[in-house]
Amino acid sequence: MSNVLDHVSHSQIELFNSCPRKWEYEYIKGIKSPQNSALFLGDCYHRVLEKNFRYKMSSGEDIDIDIIGDIFEAQWDAMRDKSDINWMGESPIRLRDIGITLICEYINEIAYTITPAFVEKEIRSMIGDIPFVAKIDLIDDCGRVIDHKTSGKAYSQKDINEDMQPSAYAFALGREINYSNHVAIKKGTPRIQVINTYRDKVDIEWWYNRAYCTIQHMKSGYYPARTNSWKCSVDYCFHYGGCRKGTAVLRYV
Repeated sequence: MSNVLDHVSHSQIELFNSCPRKWEYEYIKGIKSPQNSALFLGDCYHRVLEKNFRYKMSSGEDIDIDIIGDIFEAQWDAMRDKSDINWMGESPIRLRDIGITLICEYINEIAYTITPAFVEKEIRSMIGDIPFVAKIDLIDDCGRVIDHKTSGKAYSQKDINEDMQPSAYAFALGREINYSNHVAIKKGTPRIQVINTYRDKVDIEWWYNRAYCTIQHMKSGYYPARTNSWKCSVDYCFHYGGCRKGTAVLRYV
């Protein structure tokens, strides 16, 4: 088990709490779910924003709005050639064009307000005897943590207040944080939502205790399937067929 838990991340902890059996397939058996269309769009979007803010750190300026769409399209094509994607019935061309609209909207409406101090900052800390690794999209010159999301709908204040990710980042940084989600909403009229929250010392302690207990469960070797969720279905879980049969079946469902 020690070679499996050489480190944990926020995404690992959340996946385990969602379904220990799926975590087992993904992180112990090494059977990864194929990337779906939503994750692929989000990955491209993140990488182009990373390029923009790295450029801004050296030049003091955002990438020109006239070429950012071309950069997104080139990123999309390069990643699509190397990826096995389950498009979930969506048109890749239409999704690419939505991504171009969203990246242009972000550069035009939001990026100019941000002075980046750190881009894709990786931080390592410890939870008990296990390293915890966090990678933060962006920290601005005021110390605010900014995370870029793509979503089919707007976030509510309740969503962000209850989200575990800001607490994980506050723990990793070892301080209270102002946290901002910049949400690229792809459904309807593509647009960018900015929504904010805060994490204090009580939030950090609560998150740490939860993460510590999760890690102890990870070490136990006991990984039950969570069947009381809409995610446990043939439509939403790549491992569903294999899980039901007690084996991993590598196929699209």
